[in-house]
Order: sequence, then structure tokens, then C-alpha cells
Amino acid sequence: MYRYLAVILVLVLLPAFVLAQDWDALKKETKGKDLEALTQQMLDEKASFEAKSEELRAENSELEQKIAVVRKIQDFYKTLYAEDERYLKPGEYDIYVVKPGDWLSKLAEYPEVYGWGNYARWPEIYNANRDLIKDPDLIYPGWELKIPRP
Repeated sequence: MYRYLAVILVLVLLPAFVLAQDWDALKKETKGKDLEALTQQMLDEKASFEAKSEELRAENSELEQKIAVVRKIQDFYKTLYAEDERYLKPGEYDIYVVKPGDWLSKLAEYPEVYGWGNYARWPEIYNANRDLIKDPDLIYPGWELKIPRP
């Protein structure tokens, strides 16, 4: 019973104590000042904050729209990555750096790639590197191509 009474007293008296302290601080701050001028200053500041708040809300809305676009782009690239995973799992490939004069069927026959007579395996290289190769007839020196391993 006394425990409940103590809780009720704390809940009632604590806010009153805090308000009294705030009131005393406000009285000290405004002592000897023109209250009408202070009120007008505070109203002006309030209007300024409200205007800034509206600007920030508009900016936030624009940013949310941009974020939505970025998320759509991310989802698109995630689906592309997922499609790549059908052809290639991480760690199941080597890297080959394209040299001048290379083309896909030629490099498929290199001993370090698939070896002599394996020129027909060039589509495997193409499919593993679709993010880089747009036209299978055009590969450029310096490109690092993933070479899928069986």
C-alpha cells in the first residue's frame, strides 16, 4: 500500500519540481527585459524554424524519391548478379588478362585457358564475363576475364 502511495507521490511531485525549476530559470532569464520584445523575438524564431522545417521536409521528400530510384537500380543489378550466379559460382574461375590480338575462341585454345582444340568453349568465357563483354567479337587488351573451371 505504501509502495503505491510512494509511486503516486513521485509521479505527481517530480514533474511539478521540474516545472518549478524551469519556471525559476525562465524568471531569471527574463528579469528586467521587455517581455513583449522577447515574445515577438520568440515568435519570429518560431516562424523561421517552421519555414526551415518545411524546406527540410521538401528536401527530404526529394531525397526519398532519389533513394527509391537507387533501390530500383540496386535491385536490377542484384538480379543481373543472380543471373551470373547461374553460370558461375565464386571461386570456380581463374583470371586471364587479354593480350593484343586475342579473341574469345583463340584464347579458349591457350594451354593456360582450356587447351588445344577447345576453341568451341568460348561461349563459357563470354557468359562468365557478360558484365564486361557487350559484343563477343570485341575484347580489349588489359581486360581481366574470368575463365570458368569445370
